[in-house]
Amino acid sequence: MDLDFLLTGGFEAGRKAGHRGRASREWAVQRETVGGMQAERGALLQDNYFKYTLPTIRYPQLSIPRCTRAFLAPPAATAFCESGMTTDTKISLEVDSSVCVNFASTQNSIPILRKVVIRNGLDAPIKDLELDLVPQPPFCRAKTWTIDRIDPAGEISLSDLRLEYDFDFFNGLDEAERGQLIFRLRNRDESLLERAVPIRLLARDEWGGGGEMSSILAAFVSPNDPCVAEICKQAGELLERSGRKGALDGYQSKDPKRTYMRAAAIWSAVTGMGLTYAEPPASFERNGQKVRGPRRIHNEGLATCLDTSLLFAAALEAVGLNPVVIFTKGHAFTGVWLVDKTLPSIEEPDIVELRKAIAAREFVAFETSLVTSRPVAGFDQAVQNARLRLREDNDVDFERAIDIRRARIAGITPLASHHVRGDSAEATDEVTPAPLPPDPDFGLLPGDVVDEEPQTSQDRIDRWQRKLLDLTLRNRLINFKDTKQTIPVLCPDLPKLEDMLADDRKLQIISLKDENPVGTRNPELYRQQHGKDINEAFAADALEHKQLCIPLAGNDLRNRLVTLYRKARSEMAEGGANTLYLAVGFLRWKKHEDDPALYKAPDSPASRHPEPQVRPVRLLLGAPRGRRADQLDAAAITTARLRGPDTSP
Repeated sequence: MDLDFLLTGGFEAGRKAGHRGRASREWAVQRETVGGMQAERGALLQDNYFKYTLPTIRYPQLSIPRCTRAFLAPPAATAFCESGMTTDTKISLEVDSSVCVNFASTQNSIPILRKVVIRNGLDAPIKDLELDLVPQPPFCRAKTWTIDRIDPAGEISLSDLRLEYDFDFFNGLDEAERGQLIFRLRNRDESLLERAVPIRLLARDEWGGGGEMSSILAAFVSPNDPCVAEICKQAGELLERSGRKGALDGYQSKDPKRTYMRAAAIWSAVTGMGLTYAEPPASFERNGQKVRGPRRIHNEGLATCLDTSLLFAAALEAVGLNPVVIFTKGHAFTGVWLVDKTLPSIEEPDIVELRKAIAAREFVAFETSLVTSRPVAGFDQAVQNARLRLREDNDVDFERAIDIRRARIAGITPLASHHVRGDSAEATDEVTPAPLPPDPDFGLLPGDVVDEEPQTSQDRIDRWQRKLLDLTLRNRLINFKDTKQTIPVLCPDLPKLEDMLADDRKLQIISLKDENPVGTRNPELYRQQHGKDINEAFAADALEHKQLCIPLAGNDLRNRLVTLYRKARSEMAEGGANTLYLAVGFLRWKKHEDDPALYKAPDSPASRHPEPQVRPVRLLLGAPRGRRADQLDAAAITTARLRGPDTSP
């Protein structure tokens, strides 16, 4: 039945005259654009109510499909038949599932389905429903849920989401495959809805990358592998040859220095394997990669950065220590706790947690890929390289740190190996293990410091409040910002600088950019070969000669020094107080956990004091050569000296 309408946009009414003698029926039509194509919506008006939807509206180049269900709504409501929509589209299915699954996740009870919700958008209840799940390929058993009733505009969330895995399927999967979960919702024999959810089926030895599979990485750490036992045995022998105790007894001694040396001995044992570096795939830290186990690394003599990280983690765990695998952009390396501690969670996204532990002498990280270098690198060089990767200027590259001990507490167990160790080819290169480093000089360790100050958090807060006059963000001791009136300092040895200032030593300030220690060399290549940063090595040597390196150009440095010198002298003359300070270290903080803003406040990780640490200093201006001191013009300053606290009246 064709109907004629005068369509001018919006809602229009047309009257079908002589429709069985009932000319009072009116049709409401809406014209709109859907997906780049024009479509119409329509409903029959009778007695001021939308009562029936149009069976069909034919209009030049436009058509509305048949809609069988009636609507009843007051005039203020909109009850139009959606173009191209059947009653089935009023029923929706929400599925929250894993993106990928592998043998390790099935062994550690990681669920594929996290949430399945069926929603009824109809004005009537639906009854006697069955939801079928069919996996393709059949990596798990098919499953059927029975639902008695879903009320109008209601929903139901399925509670039994357990799936029975086919372990033989995952155990024999040597390459990744694409799979899907097919959901079919039926009302008796009538199909109401069908949806396919994609899923990646990973190989047995493949890790799926960060995100939801971060904790699964611990399953690839194999402390009970026979090859790992050989590494640990050789590490004990190396310790005994150096005159130290060869016992690998975890944290029983409660001596961080011994823990450090055990990690160094494991490093030396692995360097003797003569491994060759294999380039990992791009973005492996997010997308994952296949993992070589200890046996395969031993037989092939090849390893990526992730392979070496997991090998060291396995050896450290085997001797009773708590390893951590650290991910930066395109790279992975390992760390170990020197005391019996862990990170706050399995996956730690905040690099500050690692920096605090390193500064407190409780944690040490080392660059594992250096075991493939020739000649072999020492453990101290590996530690230095890892420290450079965790510097503040590399924050953007940091991805996450995964604490293996935390994962074990959460129930993530190592994958079982079904291979029996037999005779295998040794590594082609015979490499002499790297010598053990000297015992570390940690100074006062956390357990050696006796703090007689109040121990409760509220007492410390009260003490800070008494010392700080302004508790708003205007106080630079709370909210520090880098401006033209601040000078950054490159100092690789903060405790030494503090000691020199405490002894009232004079330090000459020099411009690092003007000195240009890098020259035409490649800083990254230098770091890989020597385990040092060129600028930091230059700054450390300069500090020995009582020079303080500033990473600013000479002109900018001189202008800032003049500004600070004038301001400090003026405020001393007017207020009688020194306002020039050297801040040692910075603490990052937020007002609350969800606050996007990040603030900085002076802090001293080297001294481990609970309150912010700043040191009062004085600027002494040196005259240029050939000019008398009494003729010194502030604009002609060429050098400056920094002194410790001013104790003169």
